[in-house]
Amino acid sequence: LTAGANLTLGGSSTTITIPSGATITNSGTATGFGEDNKPVWDIKEGGATSVGNNTNTTIEYDVVIYDTASAMNTSTYKYVIPSNGYYFVRGSIAIDWSDSGANERADLSIRKNSGSIIREMRLYSGNTISGASNLEVSGIFLLSQNDEVYISLFKTDGGSKSTDVYQGYSQFQGFKVASSWVH
Repeated sequence: LTAGANLTLGGSSTTITIPSGATITNSGTATGFGEDNKPVWDIKEGGATSVGNNTNTTIEYDVVIYDTASAMNTSTYKYVIPSNGYYFVRGSIAIDWSDSGANERADLSIRKNSGSIIREMRLYSGNTISGASNLEVSGIFLLSQNDEVYISLFKTDGGSKSTDVYQGYSQFQGFKVASSWVH
């Protein structure tokens, strides 16, 4: 081959096998290999979410920092999965307790579709809580196209409290890890 010449191996139904022990060296640009890990999203709360006592409340993530698939529904606060695959999903909030009593709890959950919990993190206080507490939940999940994922908070402390959006404590993020799992 001469410099600048293209080389095509095989056709659309051809399998090219590289034997065990062979080394592939790339000094140029490799394209079409691996995952591109898209879609990617990062959403935050535009204002505080009011969370009632002993109720599951969907966190109101409605400010899109980026969303490569434009799949965030900022009216329902749910991300609509654009394609089948394994996804890393993360949610975080800060809850302003404002002098709640002892033995209070907060459960931050990643939920799917009709509300089934797919991952949950619990914060349990032993003493009176003053100020804000940070909660974070994350995991890798097999999700299907059109699944809706979202973050919710359940808390016990006798009254309504608000999330604290100061300095971006409240974030809903994710990205596609793989289209399929090979094991």
